[in-house]
Amino acid sequence: MVATAPQAGASARVGKFSIASGRRPAPGRFVIFGVGSVGKTTLAGGAPRPLFLSAEAGDDELDVDRIVFDDQTGRVQPRTFDEVMDAVSAVAAGDGPHQTLVVDGAGAIDALIQEHVVRKNPKWSTIQTPGFGQGEAAVLDVWRSFVARLEDVRVRRRMRVILIGHSQITKFKNPEGAEFDRYQLAVTTHPKGDVAGFLFGWADLVGFYRFETLTAMEGKRAIGIGEGARILHLQRSNAFDAKCRYRGLPSSIQVPAERPWAALQKAIDDGGQPSQLRAEVARLMADVDETTRAKVEGWLATVGDNTAALAEGIDKLRSKLRMDGATSAGGDA
Repeated sequence: MVATAPQAGASARVGKFSIASGRRPAPGRFVIFGVGSVGKTTLAGGAPRPLFLSAEAGDDELDVDRIVFDDQTGRVQPRTFDEVMDAVSAVAAGDGPHQTLVVDGAGAIDALIQEHVVRKNPKWSTIQTPGFGQGEAAVLDVWRSFVARLEDVRVRRRMRVILIGHSQITKFKNPEGAEFDRYQLAVTTHPKGDVAGFLFGWADLVGFYRFETLTAMEGKRAIGIGEGARILHLQRSNAFDAKCRYRGLPSSIQVPAERPWAALQKAIDDGGQPSQLRAEVARLMADVDETTRAKVEGWLATVGDNTAALAEGIDKLRSKLRMDGATSAGGDA
């Protein structure tokens, strides 16, 4: 039997399932992590109409709406993971003017989840008690449930979700060379319960937020002399986790102290423009070898303002630079 194309106006189907065509713009999933006092909470607080789930202290000075867990005392910090889940469920089922749910912060949620897992297993004193990663795997399972509840907020309420947290330095086991330290989201990390890796895969954008480090030479060695601008990194490197599914964004953004979210939103909005894509190609070309640079220049002359081709070229250039960096790191070991 030969399948025929549906007539105009008819919906294509596969068995009992209909087929939806085209792009499906949806509210974003953001994970912002970084060093202390860089302004992660302020950055998230600048998103459109935010509602904060304040799992840890740090947003008291922000003029934002918060979920209150005890009306009598005004308590805004949850004491149990069950309270967290109930609150997110209420947001997903409710209505109102909010356009963004900010979860502050990932480390505090992780701690509540660990306590929740231990309570469910009376023979455990900590998640390390059973050994072999069993406790960490149980923590990851609960995180999956929590993120599924956050997805309800995105789908049912059409709200973007921002999860912010602190950074920690972890040892990266490099299969091609020596191990090295790198920044990662400060949550449970274990081969059988890699929460940071799970959230990395879930998010549309993972930004590593830090101060630019200013250095000066003292004799033959560099010394730190201060902190400069705030930088939000959007592309992974050997030093930190980061990613961005929004095409055409630069590898990093300098974030102003005033209205910081506006800088990120502008980069996302402008990222699909041919001029922005070409500018990013030009920036990446400065770091490649002369042979590659000549090939890219010839390719640029043929693609014109084809945004899909330009975005694909940026992905390939970034991939090459990552591979070159990994090869260099392995060779230096």
